[in-house]
Amino acid sequence: MIDIHTHLGRFRRDQGWLTEAMLVQRMDEMGIDRAVVLPLGVSPEAISFGFTNEQALEACARFPARLIPFCNLDPRLMGNRSTTDFSWLLEHYRALGCRGVGELVCGLHFDDPRTVNLLRQCGEANLPVIYHAAS
Repeated sequence: MIDIHTHLGRFRRDQGWLTEAMLVQRMDEMGIDRAVVLPLGVSPEAISFGFTNEQALEACARFPARLIPFCNLDPRLMGNRSTTDFSWLLEHYRALGCRGVGELVCGLHFDDPRTVNLLRQCGEANLPVIYHAAS
């Protein structure tokens, strides 16, 4: 079984840090074989205690048979335009081991031209995307 939506880090002020070892222990308790680790804090709408792409890669490297790193990008990066080229950044993170993009928590509509541009480029790079669509 693969859990496609997990996070590491600190989510609330009154909570401690959730580590990769703690996540793997919980996975063992629940019979989960692998988990996708999604960075947070890339967009201003995300939680305040961010967990970067680099931190996700480092954490997943400690349990490579169990944890699958994703990277996270904000469609407003690098100029906030609908024509921004993300391909080099997507390739950079793919080369480092990221297997997808997400969780997009960017406060933009799904059909915003900036979001569409990033999603199109993720598709061209064959990187799956996890998109936060709650209001």
